[in-house]
Amino acid sequence: DWPTALEWALIAGFPVGTVAGMAIAWWKEIAGGRVTLASLAAFYALYAFAGGGPPPGPWFLAFAAPGLALLGCGIASRLSGGGAAGRAPPGRAPR
Repeated sequence: DWPTALEWALIAGFPVGTVAGMAIAWWKEIAGGRVTLASLAAFYALYAFAGGGPPPGPWFLAFAAPGLALLGCGIASRLSGGGAAGRAPPGRAPR
């Protein structure tokens, strides 16, 4: 059988949105982490709405963990003043 509209929405949240967020996080950690987190939250909300509770097991969180870790790294880098935007090119002193 073809997936229902709700099942398509669940597929869009996980794995499609989660994987897209991790791909974006490869270049832009915070933006990609936000996409991963939003997709995962939407998936959990839709799953709870459809099934009456959270998905069984920690596997969805485990799969999304790299995107969430990249979000944490991006935030930590921004708070510490580091990151690619704050670094000087090799051989040059920062301004």
